[in-house]
Amino acid sequence: MSKNIVHTSFHDSPFEKKLRIKSNRIVITIVYILYQDMYFSKKTQMPTQLTTSFTSSIDRLRHLLNVHYITVLPSVVAELGGTMKVRLLCSINHTDAFQCGLVALGEGAAYISINTKRMKQLGLKEGDMVHVALQKDTSEFGMEMPDALAVLLEQDDRGMLCFQHLTAGKQRYVIQYVSTVKNPQLRVDRAIMLIENLKKYPLGKASFRQILGLD
Repeated sequence: MSKNIVHTSFHDSPFEKKLRIKSNRIVITIVYILYQDMYFSKKTQMPTQLTTSFTSSIDRLRHLLNVHYITVLPSVVAELGGTMKVRLLCSINHTDAFQCGLVALGEGAAYISINTKRMKQLGLKEGDMVHVALQKDTSEFGMEMPDALAVLLEQDDRGMLCFQHLTAGKQRYVIQYVSTVKNPQLRVDRAIMLIENLKKYPLGKASFRQILGLD
């Protein structure tokens, strides 16, 4: 990917900045469309490594907006390293894996939350018994990088530097914020907005609100 398309300058005039952002948006949209079929056909597969498998039930946290979850027993938590600070790939009933983390449930046990969309996709309901396969997620960010954001960072050296200096939690926040919209153009727009906001502040110093442009 050529990096000669757009360069960031600390001395851009307001007009030049608007022109640069517009140029970024056009270039990223073109690249994103060209590779869109390849990007959206990707599935998260369980990599070839140690898999921890067990059977659990679908339960619900009624005090937390009726969140559905899978219980992970203390023995399984121990097998995964004995800590809640681990990113995982989870496959339910042998379906495509999704990225997740553990949340403490008490007495050494943990749970993995399942959103409503995934419950519907898998045809699950509270009380169902399911087969669960877990593997440690060795990806760089603990979640899949949206292609719109990846393309932008490839073209914007300053933006990449700002992103790299964020904490892991803020990096995941940026990734998730871009990923939550399905429309390809909206993903491009969100990626540009967040990275442009990051470039306004010293490396690694932007708050969550500043990343969103709220301050």
